Amino acid sequence: MRKIILMRHGESEWNLFNRIQGTKQVSLTDKGKKQIEQACFELLANKNLQISKIITSPLDRAKESASICQRILNLPMVELDYFRERSFGELEGKTLQEIRLQYKISDIEELEDDRFGIESVQSLIDRIDRGLKELKVTYPNENLLIITHGSVIKWIFEKYQAEKIGVISNGEYRCIKI
Repeated sequence: MRKIILMRHGESEWNLFNRIQGTKQVSLTDKGKKQIEQACFELLANKNLQISKIITSPLDRAKESASICQRILNLPMVELDYFRERSFGELEGKTLQEIRLQYKISDIEELEDDRFGIESVQSLIDRIDRGLKELKVTYPNENLLIITHGSVIKWIFEKYQAEKIGVISNGEYRCIKI
């Protein structure tokens, strides 16, 4: 693997209401589909990338996004669980405002709290690491497009680039060499 392009899925129904999605299955909005189409046309215009394959999280919002990419970019697609969103346990489906008011939690991304059944950050990072190692072995000389989720992209950049990147917008993508 030479380069990976990390793309966050398009806007989902729950993004509209600031609901924590985690591992819940949520569909894209029409706007989300357009965001992915726009991103794909940008990728097509960049002749330096030469992407050979699409890797996607198994969650519906990512798979829907990946299917749009597959149609536009005309590339094969592989689904890998390593790149699914972090599980936020009992907090999934609640809005950020509800979580702040009810539980006095301000930053859910950094939350490490067993009482809600949330996947630990270390577990997420270990899972992502296993996935990236598998990709390096399986696709050593290819540029890959990974359709994934905000927290996955955040932690990849923090671990491999020592860079805090803030919020990744729906349909936004970033390139990285690992």
